[in-house]
Amino acid sequence: IEIAVITAPIATIEAQVDGRITTSGLNPGDVVKAGEVMMQVIDKKLERQIELADLEIKERKAKLAYLKRRHADELDRLRGFATVELKNVEQSKIDMEATAGELKIANRQVARLTTLYDRGYATVDKLDQAKTNVLRLQKRLERQRIEVASRADLAKDNIGRRLYTGDDLIGRA
Repeated sequence: IEIAVITAPIATIEAQVDGRITTSGLNPGDVVKAGEVMMQVIDKKLERQIELADLEIKERKAKLAYLKRRHADELDRLRGFATVELKNVEQSKIDMEATAGELKIANRQVARLTTLYDRGYATVDKLDQAKTNVLRLQKRLERQRIEVASRADLAKDNIGRRLYTGDDLIGRA
């Protein structure tokens, strides 16, 4: 005998869970070994939970991408604020240098008018006006120094939190 067919008893099996049966591609008459998987049962509840988990993952990835984009936009906006504030600091320094130059000229004017007054060529009113101008410029220069210092501190300490425009604080602490 070259070929023999042995039939085995047919057994009824029951799945422990409700689900869909998938086969491993076996055909009737194929040789199988003990322990080889012949069928799989896919649990419908478990399959649904996996689908829901996949959807939740996709949703969270989309939310993460949105938050990252929003974060990048906010950082760009804050860098813009910082640039504006640093520009304001630089402009205030230039204004302060201009006032210092005006003060130097005003001091020379007082010295010149004092000499002229001593010689009788200038009036007391002219000399007083020049001295008042020196005092006004000294006060303005001092205000500008304070403003530059406070703007520089705010720009350094509060980048990313608040913007000081010179008039208002913008943003959240």
